[in-house]
Amino acid sequence: MLIFLLTITYAMINYLPYWDEAVYTNNGKFLFSAQEISTYEYQRPPIMGILIGLFWFIGINEVIFTKIILSIIFILGLFYLYRIAEDIKKGTGIITTLLFASILPIIAFSNRLLTEIPGTSLSIIAYYLFTKRKYFQSGFIFSLAFLFRYPAGLVFGVVGVFLVIELLKERNLKKIKNILSYGLGFCLLVVPFIIINYLFLPNITSNFFSKIIAPFTHASQMVAANAQDLVTNGFIYYLKFLLLQNFLLLFTILFIVMVVLFKKIRKDFLKKNLLIPFTIAISYLIYLSSLVHYEPRYFFSALPFFAIISGVGATEFIEKINFKKAIMILEIIFLIVLIFNYSISINLQISNNKQTDLEAIDNYYQYILKTDPDFEGLVAIDNPVFGIYNEKSKIVYLAGPFYAQAVVLENQPIKYILYEERNFVCWREGDKECVKKLDLFLSLLKEEYTLVYTEDFYGTKHYIYKLNYL
Repeated sequence: MLIFLLTITYAMINYLPYWDEAVYTNNGKFLFSAQEISTYEYQRPPIMGILIGLFWFIGINEVIFTKIILSIIFILGLFYLYRIAEDIKKGTGIITTLLFASILPIIAFSNRLLTEIPGTSLSIIAYYLFTKRKYFQSGFIFSLAFLFRYPAGLVFGVVGVFLVIELLKERNLKKIKNILSYGLGFCLLVVPFIIINYLFLPNITSNFFSKIIAPFTHASQMVAANAQDLVTNGFIYYLKFLLLQNFLLLFTILFIVMVVLFKKIRKDFLKKNLLIPFTIAISYLIYLSSLVHYEPRYFFSALPFFAIISGVGATEFIEKINFKKAIMILEIIFLIVLIFNYSISINLQISNNKQTDLEAIDNYYQYILKTDPDFEGLVAIDNPVFGIYNEKSKIVYLAGPFYAQAVVLENQPIKYILYEERNFVCWREGDKECVKKLDLFLSLLKEEYTLVYTEDFYGTKHYIYKLNYL
C-alpha cells in the first residue's frame, strides 16, 4: 500500500512528456479515431497505445487513468515477485521485493506512460503462474507483457525452452499438453496482432514472412538507428548499472560463490526454481549488451530476476554467518532507501517544473487549437508531443533536415508546420548534402508559409508556420 500511494502521488505530478509517451498517445488517438486523428508508428508495441486511446475515446482523462492502471500492474508485479521469492526460500520475499522496488531508475520512470515497467511487471506475474503450473494463463499473461514491451518475449522463450527440456528429460508425452497450453495462451493475442499487421500495414515488403514480423524487426532497427554510444562495451555498461542499483551485482556474485562452495545451495540452484530465474537474468544481460543502444530502462526487464537471485543470496549468506537479525536490518535499510528515492524523484520533478515554463509549452502546442479551432487538416511536426494536445488533425513527421522539404511537398496541402530549431541543424562539419536539404526546406517556408508563432523553451526555439493560401 505504501508503494502504491508513493507511486500514485509521484505519477500525478505534472511534467513535460517524453518523446515515447507522446508516440503511444498518438497511436491510441489514431486507432480510436478510425485513423482520422494523429498518426501511427507500427514499430511500437500496441497495448500502451490501445490503453491510452480507450480512455481518450470514452472521454475521461487518458493520462490519469492510464497511470492508475499502470500503477496497479506495477503493484501486482511486486506482489507476485514477493510470492516467487517466498516459494523459492521462506523469508526472502520482502528483501527481494524491496531490492527491486527501491531501485532509483525504476522509481524515476514509474510516473511515465512508458512500456518498460508494465512489461516487466506482467512478466513477473506470468512467471509466477508458470511456477504454479498454470501454463495457459502464464502464456496469456506473457503475451500481454510482450505486447507491452517486445523484449519481454525473452522470458517467455526461456521458460518455453525449460518446458521442452522437461519433456525430453522425463520422456513423458503428457508434458506436450503443457507446452501446447503454454504456446496457445501466448498465441491467443499475438497471432491476431500479427494478422492485423499483415492486413493493414503499408506495403513495406512483398515477402510474407518479412511483413508479419516487420513490427518486431523494425522496432529493433529503430533502436539501433538511435544509438547514442557506439564505444562503450555493453557488458561493462550493464554490469556497472547492476553494481549501482542496490549492489545487485555484488549480491549476484555472492550467490554464485555460495553455489560453488555449498552443496545444498548448489542442489537447490540446479532445481528449476532457481536455475530458470538465473538463466533469464543472464540471457537478458547477454541480449541487451549485444545491442548498440544502452539505456537503464532497457534493463528493467532483467532486474526482478537479478533481485530474486540477490535476495536468495543475501538470505543464504546471513544464515551461514548465523546473524538472523541482519535480514530485518537489510529490509529496514531498503525500505528507507525506497522512501528516500521516491522523495528524491518527487522533489526533482517539482524542482524541474519550477524551472520549466509549462505555460509556454502548453501555449505553443495548443496554438492551433486556440486560434483555428475548426481546423481538421494535416499538420507537419518534428516532435510527437504535439499529439498529446491534438484533438482534430492528422499528423505527418518532418523527419529532420534531410527529408522535411520532401515530406511537405508529398503531403500538400499542409496548413501548419511545427519544428524545433535544434532538430534542424547539420551537426557534421562539411555536410554539404544536409546543408542543401535544409536550405531547400527553409526556402519553402519563406516562399509559401508565414511564421505565426515562436516560443523558446527546453533550450531551443520552437516555430509554427502557416501556409499562406489556406
